[in-house]
Amino acid sequence: MSRSLSEFRPILHKEKGLVAMVLLLALIYVGTMLLIPIYMGKAIDVALGGVIPEGDLSSYRDRFDVYIYLMIGLTVVSGIGEYAFEWFANLVSQRAVKDIRDEVFEKLTYLPIKYIDNRSHGDMLSLATVDTENVMTGITAIFKELLEGILTVIFTIAFMFQVNWLLGAIVLFLTPLSFFIAKAVSNRSHRFFANQAHTQGELAGFTLERVKNYRAVRAFRMGGESLAKFEAINQHLYKDGQRAQFSSSWTNPSTRLVNNIVYFTVGLSGVVMIVFSDRLSDIGASLAVGDLTTFLVYALKFAKPFNQISSVATEIQNAMASLRRIETLLALTDEREEDAKLTTPVPLDLKTIEFKDVEFGYEPSQKVLKGLSLSVFAGHRVAIVGPTGCGKTTLINLLLRFYDPRSGKILLGGIDSSRMPRRKVRGLFGMVLQDTWIFNGTVRENISYGKEGASLEEVREAAHKAGADGFIERLPQSYDTPIGPAAGLSEGEKQLLSIARVLLMNPNMIILDEATSSLDPVSEKKITLAIATLSNNRTTIVIAHRLQTIVSSDAIAVVMDGKIGELGTHEQLMAKKGFYYRLYTSQYH
Repeated sequence: MSRSLSEFRPILHKEKGLVAMVLLLALIYVGTMLLIPIYMGKAIDVALGGVIPEGDLSSYRDRFDVYIYLMIGLTVVSGIGEYAFEWFANLVSQRAVKDIRDEVFEKLTYLPIKYIDNRSHGDMLSLATVDTENVMTGITAIFKELLEGILTVIFTIAFMFQVNWLLGAIVLFLTPLSFFIAKAVSNRSHRFFANQAHTQGELAGFTLERVKNYRAVRAFRMGGESLAKFEAINQHLYKDGQRAQFSSSWTNPSTRLVNNIVYFTVGLSGVVMIVFSDRLSDIGASLAVGDLTTFLVYALKFAKPFNQISSVATEIQNAMASLRRIETLLALTDEREEDAKLTTPVPLDLKTIEFKDVEFGYEPSQKVLKGLSLSVFAGHRVAIVGPTGCGKTTLINLLLRFYDPRSGKILLGGIDSSRMPRRKVRGLFGMVLQDTWIFNGTVRENISYGKEGASLEEVREAAHKAGADGFIERLPQSYDTPIGPAAGLSEGEKQLLSIARVLLMNPNMIILDEATSSLDPVSEKKITLAIATLSNNRTTIVIAHRLQTIVSSDAIAVVMDGKIGELGTHEQLMAKKGFYYRLYTSQYH
């Protein structure tokens, strides 16, 4: 356990001042709390007359009053210390986990796209939420349960042996039995809790899948089958939960049984020792009634930490597992670390693009691009077409340095893009995708997302150029209207906002990835006009399946078998009667 707890040291080192305060307050709180039974026992002895000097009643009253006042004072100090200890312990855990959560989100923000593509999004969400919460729970348990429990055991042992070493030895020998019993029960129930957690994940995943795709479930009339499967998984979870709870429910009864046996043994042994106190005085083990009362209190307090430590062991182990997952993530090299090594300056007026013998595959054994070469001149509009899976989107991924080619080069303005920082490369491009990305915020905030600090006049001008100002002005609060992914805007209106967003950025080069493929003919006409404004005098790359939208392009590149199979204008490619001709005629004839 101590080796495992050392894993929390780097986290807590940042808050070492607060940690020191927590330790000090824990010492004050636990120490004063465990001093009270000693003075309570002395007060009882004085009240019974066991230590009254013969004929000196005033001394009797003075001593009794002193013990009472000491108990009251220690109670007040212990109460204040406990409150401060709890407050600072929570503060340490909250601040430590806030730092971890910030680091996790920052790392996820700058990790290479390859990592994001190859990981479950739910798993990454879990890292930023569930795992960080598990760490906070573990840190809280370390301070509130583990630290308090360890200090309680140390102080209790010290005070017990100070009062009576023989009875202290009896308590010390018997009490740890509760820990071993709790440990045995915990080990047995761990398997059931693991099964329960697995089934909970299965149920959550099934529910999320059905909720996200509820239209398909309803359309295919699969509601009854989905309900039946849900009930089956839920019944499985019910059984696993029953086993886990039944197994773990033995912890408290079994440990309390041992505690009661210890309590009975201390009480019985104490009575015997009081009766034979004169004989035990020779070995320094005589016992008074007040001392026995003190020991009975300590017997209860000494057993409690073992129960606490065994109960939080699972939480700490769970927190350490989450911490290791987080540390694995934070140890990954992100794009900022790689870009820091790149010093090539990036001119802001770059407008040409050239792919030179580019080879690439997402997997080592895969080749999506096989020596592809393509030049895009400044201000030209080049469309990229081809069958599904030919590598059209891969070209965009390489162009924006989401991935880097295995061999070959991508030149921007004659400069190798692999020598440029990714942030600078992406700043040269504006991008309009098929899937519009609208986040929860106002219309103005959505349009100005790519340009921090943009004025309202700039936002209005960009919306006007995109043709979005008409429907924006009809919204209840115009540019201050709150919107979101499901805020009631049509796909065409969302796409117009996306185009306005790019117009506000005013980039040199534009990427249009299926920007009109999901629109109706009326909306497509509006978007096409907005795109014409957007791509005017800008280097533009268009990816499209609907070939009618690209017939006016300066050049059309047909990607075939990982290379450019055909290249030319619409008229030239139609005249060749090759693959493009067959593709076009299959759509419109």
